[in-house]
Amino acid sequence: MDTILSRGTRTRFETATWALLVCLCFASQSVLAHSGDDEAFVQADSAAGLSEVSVDALAKDSIGLSTTAVKLSSVNDMLRATGEVQAAETQAFEVNPPVSGVVQTVYVKQGDYVKKGQLLSTVYSPEVATALSQLVSEVTRIKSAIARVKAQYESDITLQENQLKLADLAFNREKDLLKEGITARKTYQESEGALSSAQVKLSTLKKRLIQETALLNSELAIAIRNSTGQLGIMGISKGQVERALKSGKVTAELDIHAPVTGYITFRGVTLGERVEPSRKLFSIVNLDPIWVMVDIYQEQIPQVQSSDHVIIETPSKSHVRGTISSIGSVVDATTKTIHVRIIAENKGAQLRPGMFVTAQIMLGEAKKQAILVPEASIVYQNEVPYIFMFHADEAHYEPVVVKLGLKIGGEVEVLSGIKAGDVIVASGTEQLKAQSLRKPGAANSHSHEKHDDHASHESELTKVTDSRVSGLLTFAAGVLVTLIIGAIGLFVYKARKAKKSNHD
Repeated sequence: MDTILSRGTRTRFETATWALLVCLCFASQSVLAHSGDDEAFVQADSAAGLSEVSVDALAKDSIGLSTTAVKLSSVNDMLRATGEVQAAETQAFEVNPPVSGVVQTVYVKQGDYVKKGQLLSTVYSPEVATALSQLVSEVTRIKSAIARVKAQYESDITLQENQLKLADLAFNREKDLLKEGITARKTYQESEGALSSAQVKLSTLKKRLIQETALLNSELAIAIRNSTGQLGIMGISKGQVERALKSGKVTAELDIHAPVTGYITFRGVTLGERVEPSRKLFSIVNLDPIWVMVDIYQEQIPQVQSSDHVIIETPSKSHVRGTISSIGSVVDATTKTIHVRIIAENKGAQLRPGMFVTAQIMLGEAKKQAILVPEASIVYQNEVPYIFMFHADEAHYEPVVVKLGLKIGGEVEVLSGIKAGDVIVASGTEQLKAQSLRKPGAANSHSHEKHDDHASHESELTKVTDSRVSGLLTFAAGVLVTLIIGAIGLFVYKARKAKKSNHD
């Protein structure tokens, strides 16, 4: 019985010893693993943020880093609405051929930007040749009449000038003879009358030449002016008319020019095609200014007024300024919205018809003061917005977590994190962020500074260190207890074995 009891006691001691050893091992591993997890968590949290960084003058220029002082700005209440860009109805033009003909050339395609007067196409039209031929014939007839009148009068004037010379000689001879008493006074008077008559006839001929040529020149000018106007209606340019009159040769080609500056939104013609005046060849839309049509809900109507300023944001995040020109008078029965038309300048054609945009309507007068910073000054790390603040006395850039508000035309309202007078990085922030993340040991680079984030970081490190020390002490204590229990068990086992041997 004692043997059985001793054997059972020994078995229980051995089992308890090994079980205690296994439990202590697992407990120590759990403590160490938990301690390691805490350290990894703090390291990951530290890596998730941005660190202060210093940049020398050369690097500053290379990354295009610039700073700006934070200041308060006047901000309106704002209403956001979505809308669609449309070409202004008053800026859309259709190009039709003024006469019938066959298309010879086409110089543009849909989507091209054209300037006023630019050549779009050339049409071969017999009507153009006929009209030009009639003008050239009329001009030729009048010019021929002018030439005949000039030739006739110039001949008569030459004869009259000769007669005037003869009459002048006769008069001077009779005058001398009268002085000598050789001729009678009557003869002298007759020669004087002949001279006067010759002078009058010559003067009359010259005046009639001037009058008749002036009438013919006037007729020519009227014919050219009237014909040029009629030909202009047909699409024949003044230059084309002048070339035909100068050379005497006519052409059947009609040039089609752009009536305005804009974009070709439609091309409905191909080479060799016959066209009529009723046929639309091109559509041209001038996109500056342009319309933006947005819808606002019926309860928002009292807030919006004509002439309110609007900032339009394109899909590419560029911004265009506009003004409300009109507000609709009928509410849509289905959507309960009303149309609002915005007119915007469109330099560079940032807005295109059919584009969907977001409109930020500035309601009335500015009502509050807020901090606005450029969107480019904001960087994100793990979806947390940061702004780099420049400390001139320490010549470094400190990342500051900020809370953002409204986005207004390329600027962002900052609700907290910075204040007026702070100097922040306005451009080059992404490159500065990369430098901050790449910098090893950046969190300790300014250990002499007493920033709140440094104190927090030191506190976290202290907690991790205490946790690891506590885990190691627990593990050592467990090992020591295990060894003591094992030693006691071994001692009891040997004592019982010796007792059994003596008994036997």
